[in-house]
Amino acid sequence: KKYDTAINICEEALYLLERTNQPDKYHIENTYALSLRDSGEPKNISKALKLFTKNISLETLLDQSEKITDKFSASTYGNIGKCLALNNNHADALTCYYKSFYCVMQENDANRLINFGHVSKWIFESLHAMGENLASYYFLKFALDSWESTSPYYYGQTAACEPYKKAIGAFVENGIKEMDKWRIEKYCIDWVNSNSPYTI
Repeated sequence: KKYDTAINICEEALYLLERTNQPDKYHIENTYALSLRDSGEPKNISKALKLFTKNISLETLLDQSEKITDKFSASTYGNIGKCLALNNNHADALTCYYKSFYCVMQENDANRLINFGHVSKWIFESLHAMGENLASYYFLKFALDSWESTSPYYYGQTAACEPYKKAIGAFVENGIKEMDKWRIEKYCIDWVNSNSPYTI
C-alpha cells in the first residue's frame, strides 16, 4: 500500500531527528499525520487526530464559544475535521470546517483561493453525507470556482470523479451552473455565518 511506504519513511525520519536532536525543518511530522489520515485505517486516523490536535482536547476544539487564535491554522482545523469526517462524524467535522473557512477568509496570500477550494470541497462532502444536498452543491461550486484559475490539477481531479461528478451534474437543475461567482461565494459565507458563531 502506498500510504504504508510513506508512513514508514516518515517514522524513520522522525526517529532519526529525535535521536540526533535535530529540528523538523521539513515538516515531516505534518506529512506523517497526512499519510496516516489518508490511509483511511481507523487506528491511523486516530494517530493523525492526536498529531493534529497537538494534545488539545477535542472538546476544546469543538467548543463553538472558543475564540479562534493563531494557535491553529485553517489547515489544522481542516485536517482535524477531515479526520472526524473519515470516522463518519460529519456534524463535528463541519464545526472544524467552518472554523477553517473563517480562518481562510482572514488570509491574504497566494494560497487563499487554493485553501478555499480544499475546505469548501470538504464542507460539500459532509453536507452531502448529511443530506444537505442543495447547500453542498454551492460549496462544491465554490471549490471549483476557487481552483479554476489557481489549480487546474485540483479542479480536474475533482470534476472527473464521484461523488463530485454527479453533484456537478445537478448544478444545472438547481440554477447554480451559470450563477455569478460572487453569488456562490455570498451563499457559502451566509451559510457559515448562520451555522456557526464566527461572523465573516
